Amino acid sequence: MTILELAERLGMPHQTLFAWVRQGKVQGRLSTVSSYRIWLLKVDDAELDRLKKLRECSRPSGRSPRQIRDT
Repeated sequence: MTILELAERLGMPHQTLFAWVRQGKVQGRLSTVSSYRIWLLKVDDAELDRLKKLRECSRPSGRSPRQIRDT
């Protein structure tokens, strides 16, 4: 799964996932496909659950930025 696919699935910015890869919170490998460099991540159901929990903990109020702006 690519970082963009995982970000969409988790409902979060892909930049956060790039940061998590750099910080070692998510394991991935850089691959070249048709001269494009992309990050590939191996994510099973358990890892997806872990990342969802990590995402919730990383939000300051547990609400999405849109919900914060609209209040």
